[in-house]
Amino acid sequence: MHIYDVIDRITQRPEMYGADKGLKNEDLYLHGYVAALDANAVTERYRGRPFSPRAFSEWLFTEFDWSVSQGFAAAIHEKLGPDVDLLFEFSELVERFRDSGSF
Repeated sequence: MHIYDVIDRITQRPEMYGADKGLKNEDLYLHGYVAALDANAVTERYRGRPFSPRAFSEWLFTEFDWSVSQGFAAAIHEKLGPDVDLLFEFSELVERFRDSGSF
């Protein structure tokens, strides 16, 4: 299992991960996941671009010119609004990120 598997699990069963309508809990969970990997010197192997909340936020800024000063969750919520399925949109954006750029 790797971080993209974790993101898939979050989007499939959000209630198990403390999902909220604004993606804040998902943002915090993924920061914690990456911090645990770093603290234990674990390098994951998977297809695509390496994911971290910071790299994903930077990509949102570069790709869409979104303000990400408060993180990816706030940026997605602000730009897409409360009337869309933010978890679905997050999942779609993560897939675009995964397949983008150099890695």
